[in-house]
Amino acid sequence: MLKSLRKHARYFYVLFVLVILSFVLWVPGMDRNDRSQRETLARIGDDVITQQEFWRSYDNAQELYRDVYKEKYDDAMQAQLKRDVLGGMIKGRILMIAAAESGVSVSDQELNDTIVSDPAFSREGVFSVEVYQNTLRLNRMNPAMYEAAKRRDLLLRKMTSVYENAVDLAPSELSGVSMDNELRAALGDALLDEKRQGAVLSFVNAYKKRLKLEVNEDLVL
Repeated sequence: MLKSLRKHARYFYVLFVLVILSFVLWVPGMDRNDRSQRETLARIGDDVITQQEFWRSYDNAQELYRDVYKEKYDDAMQAQLKRDVLGGMIKGRILMIAAAESGVSVSDQELNDTIVSDPAFSREGVFSVEVYQNTLRLNRMNPAMYEAAKRRDLLLRKMTSVYENAVDLAPSELSGVSMDNELRAALGDALLDEKRQGAVLSFVNAYKKRLKLEVNEDLVL
């Protein structure tokens, strides 16, 4: 059970990252006229999510899930994954709009500190521009694309942390649970994570009421 909790938490985090990468080519206030009506999957205020954006995120997520669940990945799980990816994209877009409207941002220094401290871009423990550029090239990205995506990643983390840190796990929520300390800690982490996700979702749902939201799920579900 402990191994399963940790493994699934890691994969769901990766799914979150894949959704974040759907923002690489998106900027707040993108002109809706630049994308045809045929492509539009969802409209959130003045911004849109296209079918192309959805399928890019979904294909990456599906590859991950097939690797994790193998033969257990069936039609029902596929349908749920589509709903999760679409819901995650809408949630992320609303958080980005909320950040822009509230003046929350990520500074150049914050972005730079995050990149230079990433072990993936280091050589012998020191940040290497060569490793950085080569790593991005192998992933078919350039620094401008990656840094735009990373800035949005940090911004979403900043927005979600405000609401996640507002909740905590009460001692009574694990009272009467008989298990070893390691499993008890893992269960506590899972329950706290669920409460934090609920807090963020509550904010998103409340903010959603301020925006005009139109979703054509029939295009992908």
